[in-house]
Amino acid sequence: MKDVQIESVSKVFGADGDNVFTALKDVSLAIDGGEFLSLLGPSGCGKSTLLRCIAGLEKPTQGMVTIGGGAGKPGFDTIGLVFQSSNLLPWLSVLDNVLYPVRVKSRSLVRQYRDRAMELIDQVGLTHVANQLPDSLSGGMQQRAGIARGLVMDPDILLMDEPFSALDAMTREELQFELVRLHHETGKTFVFVTHSIPEAIFLSSKIAVMESFPGRISQILDVEFPHPRGLEILNSDRAIEIDGAIRASIYSRSSQHNSSSKDI
Repeated sequence: MKDVQIESVSKVFGADGDNVFTALKDVSLAIDGGEFLSLLGPSGCGKSTLLRCIAGLEKPTQGMVTIGGGAGKPGFDTIGLVFQSSNLLPWLSVLDNVLYPVRVKSRSLVRQYRDRAMELIDQVGLTHVANQLPDSLSGGMQQRAGIARGLVMDPDILLMDEPFSALDAMTREELQFELVRLHHETGKTFVFVTHSIPEAIFLSSKIAVMESFPGRISQILDVEFPHPRGLEILNSDRAIEIDGAIRASIYSRSSQHNSSSKDI
């Protein structure tokens, strides 16, 4: 599995105009191959921007992102993407939506990848609706299809930008279990953006905590829980310790920022 190296990355929006905004400043992070890393932090701390830089959708203003030791924009066979919304095309079936990245790369490959698409659809529990249109599915089922689509070209890395944020609590919990299982079975590199501390602890092997104004990494925490995982790990001493360290970091930074704002 390919690793990701983020070296002194900064991202400035509006640098040529009056509304300059520094989304990321001097971010460095090493993500090992096969790791499940969560990017955790408050809104506006640059989590999604950093994810887009890894995906090649945004170009850093300064610094560099390399994947497997190579620079350049990665393709579908290197990186898969899962967004906050499933973004399924409403006129295509679940199967055809899962196959869509293959179709974009080359229509001639669609038949070759059909069996793999069906295997993934089965893995995420959607075999019975493979020929249905997305509008007939629940939000959770649509996100399952989005995860299958992200994996269809067998990428080394799967990037997920708060994919469960719009789901109800029970569906979100169900998909968390599904994601832990998929990561354990595939051994791929997963990078997951979330606002939820318990979600990050449950899913991850490592958590990068980010702070705002500008976006940067304040601490990196290892999460040492074996597989298979159950929700009981969240009540363990180690989980409580990690939770406390994260909250202390986020809230102390927030208090400092608010204090500075009042002084201006």
